Amino acid sequence: MRLAVLLLIAVQTLPGAAAEPGLALTFTAADSQHRSFADAARSLWASDGARIVETMERVSGLRFRDTSITVILGPGAASSGAGGDPTSPLRLDIRYPLPMSLIHELGHRLSHQLLVMDGSAPMFSRLPAAFISGNPGLDSHKLLYLFLYDVWEQLYGSAVADRWRAIERGWADLGFSFIREAWEWADALGREGRRTQLRAIVAAR
Repeated sequence: MRLAVLLLIAVQTLPGAAAEPGLALTFTAADSQHRSFADAARSLWASDGARIVETMERVSGLRFRDTSITVILGPGAASSGAGGDPTSPLRLDIRYPLPMSLIHELGHRLSHQLLVMDGSAPMFSRLPAAFISGNPGLDSHKLLYLFLYDVWEQLYGSAVADRWRAIERGWADLGFSFIREAWEWADALGREGRRTQLRAIVAAR
């Protein structure tokens, strides 16, 4: 598995000289068995971090409020850490392609700023009615999916973006049916529909 992850990064790392990302990520393993994944993540961020940040901010029309984030890698569910204490770590599940999972969770950190906060709970009252289902997992992923595919595609190409979307849609079989529903909703909008929705939401902040 470790070799597969390292090969994935080697194949998918963008060409060109590395630049400073402007967002500091500190990668740490959940335990000593997974240190190689943290090492691979550091390599990815050193080579691709600046372009990942630039692409995510350009496509979404948002800017990262974080200046530094702790990222914990290990088995188990991923989490953006958004919405609570700003020092909350981001967690990545090592069972999935590293760039896919990292950009997904960073996307939540970006899009979460569009929500109204009530204590530590996200409120969706700032969003159009189409986003408000009463299921926070569904609603937050519909918001994320307005730009996630396009970020993946611009960074790594449509074949990789299609594969990663298929992986996420498959999470419905693990009990996360709202993920597939959110992807179907975003795909039905089409590229221009997603952009139009996102621009309107960002402009109305």
